Amino acid sequence: MDGPAMMEPGSTITRRACAKVNLALSVGPARPEDGMHPISSWMAPLELADDLQITRLEADRFSRYAILWHEDAPRPGDIDWSIT
Repeated sequence: MDGPAMMEPGSTITRRACAKVNLALSVGPARPEDGMHPISSWMAPLELADDLQITRLEADRFSRYAILWHEDAPRPGDIDWSIT
């Protein structure tokens, strides 16, 4: 699989990010050596996904993002956005 380190500046890749629902999730304390938390999860996959499009920028360019909606997707109003 090609990744950002193998991409030429200006090239774009698209990947599907499949959804899941956690039916049970346990998160342990952070490990001292790396700060990562061990987890145990019982999950179910969903037939729902987002398509993520990633474009590598030139070395001197700033990172940025955009939220683009499909033409048929309902668009949230000011009150619909999450506060987190």
